[in-house]
Amino acid sequence: RSYFGTDGIGYTFIRVPLGGCDFSTHYYAYDDDHPGDSTLQYFNLTEEDYVYKIPNIKRAQELSPNPIRVFTAPWSAPDWMKEIESSGASHLLPEYYETYAKYYVKFLQLYAEQGVDFWGLTPQNEPSHGTTNGGFNSMGWTSEQLRDWTAGYFVPALKAAGLDDIVLMILDDQRTQVEEWAEDWYGNESVNSFSDGMAVHWYQDSNSDASVLTQAHEQYPDKFLLYTEACIFTNGVIEPILGDWSRAERYASSILEV
Repeated sequence: RSYFGTDGIGYTFIRVPLGGCDFSTHYYAYDDDHPGDSTLQYFNLTEEDYVYKIPNIKRAQELSPNPIRVFTAPWSAPDWMKEIESSGASHLLPEYYETYAKYYVKFLQLYAEQGVDFWGLTPQNEPSHGTTNGGFNSMGWTSEQLRDWTAGYFVPALKAAGLDDIVLMILDDQRTQVEEWAEDWYGNESVNSFSDGMAVHWYQDSNSDASVLTQAHEQYPDKFLLYTEACIFTNGVIEPILGDWSRAERYASSILEV
């Protein structure tokens, strides 16, 4: 009620992790326990979806006087679809490119069966993180790799399922990468047509000027920019620190800047 109700602050977006994320209580994806299940026979949602995510999404929709846009992003494919390095860095094995596209679509379909339709999605949360380490659910892609998988496998799978009207956002990573991803995706005619906008995270904003957002908007005015993730740990502490306004000041400064 405080976030979505008429007497609350009026949030109109909900970001739903596809499987586990870095705030999950444990590491998980879907179909974890059936390596090689290329037909996704054993794919199903989990307790986290049925008990927590879906009921809370519906409750927010009930409380909100405005439509709520629900969007999703995956942190990782099941481990059996990936090559995992000793550092924890990982990437999707090419032999599972098509399977993983269908895996993503199956998630969207199962949520729809539960009465939750997605407004938008990103192909991967923080693709750069998974290229260096795997401290939490992650999977690495370069901009070109993810672009080519999206164009060659994911978008065709969405179209085949009648889901190609879902808004597709690129990047879902740091502002330092905005220029590179805009050029790689928007500058490619075959990919530009299904790239609706760009999702941005704030963790490395101090390493780049906000003007990169202005430049991207001016160069590609038909593409929107949306900040999709921001959180603060103060010396490793995530709980409230009474009397400390530093987090609020950082959030306010970021909002004013962008």
